[in-house]
Amino acid sequence: MNITVALVLLILGLGLVVIGILQKKKAKTRQVLVWIGAVGIVIYVLSLVIVGLPLVGTVIYSSALGIPGTTLTVGGEGAGNGGTPYQGYQPTASYSTVNHFNATVITGTSYYKAGSQKATTTQILNTDPNVQYQYWVSATGQYVIPISFTGSGTKTVVNTNAYQNGSITINGYDLIADKAITSGIANASLGTGTAKIKFTVLGSALTTGIPFGGVLVVEANNTISQINCFGDGISAVSGSKYQLTWQPTTANLRYVYYELASGYDVSPDGLIGITKTFECDFVAPASPGTTLAPYYVRIVPTNYYYVNPDGSFALDVEQKLNGLTTRTGLGQFTGTFYWAA
Repeated sequence: MNITVALVLLILGLGLVVIGILQKKKAKTRQVLVWIGAVGIVIYVLSLVIVGLPLVGTVIYSSALGIPGTTLTVGGEGAGNGGTPYQGYQPTASYSTVNHFNATVITGTSYYKAGSQKATTTQILNTDPNVQYQYWVSATGQYVIPISFTGSGTKTVVNTNAYQNGSITINGYDLIADKAITSGIANASLGTGTAKIKFTVLGSALTTGIPFGGVLVVEANNTISQINCFGDGISAVSGSKYQLTWQPTTANLRYVYYELASGYDVSPDGLIGITKTFECDFVAPASPGTTLAPYYVRIVPTNYYYVNPDGSFALDVEQKLNGLTTRTGLGQFTGTFYWAA
């Protein structure tokens, strides 16, 4: 309750009690005035009691990847007029990060950021209602999203946006020849000058290899004039938002690349691995000279990293804001295929 309103109720209540006692009115009228005043005083006292109670909030931060989840806020905000903490009350926060699918507690290097200040590894226990905070854990074998929260109330901050790194399998299928293709066993032909290959990305249960998106890179002989890919979760790159420093596997290869959407291989329930498909069309001269030559389909994931200059967090394929080409992801996935005669 606003403290001004509480004081008005107190003064009004006391005044009515006094008037009810002193005024020479009918007994019934005096009783009514006394009761009205008493109610005002009781409301004032209750407001003090309620304000003095600890206000507890539990905030569970669930996934921003379109996975079913819940964001819960229980309790009050713990701030009075203008965001000022109530008298005698200090908002606080405690932190933990758990796996999105099985709630296993994730440990690693925890970072805490208050407003525009640099993130540090020193846990922020006492918070300010007027400040926005960030919390992130850098953990081996885990992809974790930084989360934000306001400093009001006593909060138990639980970040459920952690995903265990998993494997990805890339398979191919020759749409023209209508057959599956695997590395060096059954190959796709460019004899007609065109090949249409469908690629299938298979994820793993309870894990993910590219939870925050990434880059798809296709390498093939430089005698192939066109490589065009389209399908589930991929988009053509025009001024990519990700930094990718790429060197073809051999000098006679050219490459194209595309962006992969966030949550690319994240299963809604985690019980089975997700499956995504896309097609790549290869166009070549009548005699491309590619017999038994390899071509590659590679997936490079993005990840969050700590930005040294300003102590913030960023998402990229490489540590661009740190002036580095160091990869941020926890692995790279490759499908190797060959051209037939």
